[in-house]
Amino acid sequence: MYKVKATASFDHHGSRRLNEVFTVGSKRQADELARKGLVEILGENSGNTDSSKRGTEPSRPPAFTPELLERNAPELVAWAADIGDRDQLQAALAGEREGKARKGVIEALEKALAD
Repeated sequence: MYKVKATASFDHHGSRRLNEVFTVGSKRQADELARKGLVEILGENSGNTDSSKRGTEPSRPPAFTPELLERNAPELVAWAADIGDRDQLQAALAGEREGKARKGVIEALEKALAD
């Protein structure tokens, strides 16, 4: 988990406001949001979020559903980077191509499939 601070208002698993501090699930997700100019990375969350210390699994991104494609592009790019399931990535890619066909989302899904 990485702590980030919003540098603009946007949607990411809910509405994020300017200067709001929140956590994201991975460094890759934090880096992707920072690359898009949406957040400033504050660092790794040092709270009791280490799953090995709690004895629980880290939270997983939501499973693919057609409704997922209604989210904004930065959210879908972050989801693609975190999901790690080829079947879900392929379903999302097919749905995105048939629907909104957003270039950045398609590229992120293709990149995640190639990794």
